[in-house]
Amino acid sequence: VRQTPHLAYTLMQALISRTRQSEALIALLGLRRIEDRVRGFLELLAQDYGQPCDTGLRLNLRLTHQEIASALSTTRVTVTRVLGLLKEEGWLQCDDQRQLVLSHLPCA
Repeated sequence: VRQTPHLAYTLMQALISRTRQSEALIALLGLRRIEDRVRGFLELLAQDYGQPCDTGLRLNLRLTHQEIASALSTTRVTVTRVLGLLKEEGWLQCDDQRQLVLSHLPCA
């Protein structure tokens, strides 16, 4: 690492990015309302993994409700309920491949 400045720089950038992600997730866990946690978690994922589509940003990730619940310190039942509410209000959609689309976020 010392002999390769480019490698050191790349590692440092990766560490900084990971630290920011961790801080954002910790901040989400401090939110009182689960609806806010789920919405914030999906927005974080969209920032890193979202791909523009006609209706918003598509999450090209396969996450179970249990995985989301574990990340947010809640139950699978609660995540399922909140995702249903977000779909009802039009904030969240499922596309043809059953991937989540955050419809309120700008494309690009």
